[in-house]
Amino acid sequence: VVWARRVGQPDARVAVVSVHLKGGPPGQWSVGHAEREYLLRQVVKSLRRYPAPVVLGGDFNIRPGEWQQRLHTLLKEETGLRRLQTPPQLPTGLMPDFQYDRAHVIDYVYVGDRLQVRGEARVGPLSGDGPAYDGRGPYGAAPADGSDHRWIQFDMALALPSTGRPAAGATAQTLTVLQWNVLARLWTEWNGAAHGMPEHESPAQTRQRHKAILEAIKREKPDIVALQEVDTAFLPPDWDSTQALP
Repeated sequence: VVWARRVGQPDARVAVVSVHLKGGPPGQWSVGHAEREYLLRQVVKSLRRYPAPVVLGGDFNIRPGEWQQRLHTLLKEETGLRRLQTPPQLPTGLMPDFQYDRAHVIDYVYVGDRLQVRGEARVGPLSGDGPAYDGRGPYGAAPADGSDHRWIQFDMALALPSTGRPAAGATAQTLTVLQWNVLARLWTEWNGAAHGMPEHESPAQTRQRHKAILEAIKREKPDIVALQEVDTAFLPPDWDSTQALP
């Protein structure tokens, strides 16, 4: 799901793409090398349809190593997108192979050359951060209640169609983008016990968790939001997936 708010630079355009790939070693809920290569190629193919500058964000379920480098190289060579660097000491997601006691970066953001990133990326908290965090389910404490991923947030300047480059000086339009995997209810039902959550999440619990997530997003005041694993059936009316960012 992608939301955006209207800004005062209507002639500038940007395409925001949100993806979530299966991951982990080959198995029932994961992919093998051939399928992973196919999925990455499909991402590349879809990006070519956008004439506007592209922001690609998502949960790629690819841990540091050979496939991570393959992902970065493929996107750079085939689309010109470069990876947005995040602080290495703050991993953005838990391991995708059901070893929840360790954290790795599996969420990434890529931006096109026609977009100028301003400042450093910010990585959000896990609600379990702190001395009591045991590496399992970061649930039950604001401001990141409801997800086992950290959000990635950054500021960028939009490219103008007339020049293909961001506007300079006071005329530049800076937008804040927030990328986040927020954990679907169905996935929680499968793996909730491993995270210290109820094995079967009730609809009321799902609704409350989504509310906490959306309140956390509102506090950050982004201009563009890209989410993965959001259950649109549990969104409040002002967050209807067909509407602009509240």
